[in-house]
Amino acid sequence: MSPFLGLTATEAHIAGDSVAVTWHGAAITRDRRPVNWSGISVFELDDTGRIREARAYFDRAAFQSQVNGG
Repeated sequence: MSPFLGLTATEAHIAGDSVAVTWHGAAITRDRRPVNWSGISVFELDDTGRIREARAYFDRAAFQSQVNGG
């Protein structure tokens, strides 16, 4: 995808050493089709506040369908 327009965080929720962030992503395919998706990332922090683990959840099939022009 070119350009990748980025991910925009919309909310963050902190619980102990975990942070859950909702976000929206945007990009344009090489043949100029817009791709928009959203998801949630969960970060597990270590004792110093650095990310030790990150997981992202989103509808991969819907994302891929947009990328493929479906």
